[in-house]
Amino acid sequence: MAKESIGKVIIFSIRALIRIAAQFYEEGVDVKRIEQHVRN
Repeated sequence: MAKESIGKVIIFSIRALIRIAAQFYEEGVDVKRIEQHVRN
């Protein structure tokens, strides 16, 4: 039981980190697009 719950917590935390990283990546891409528009 304990091992299973720890595994679920690890999987949940990894998924959360991936979501946060994806959000930061998407925001970074948006910033780059805005900078390109400003330059043009």
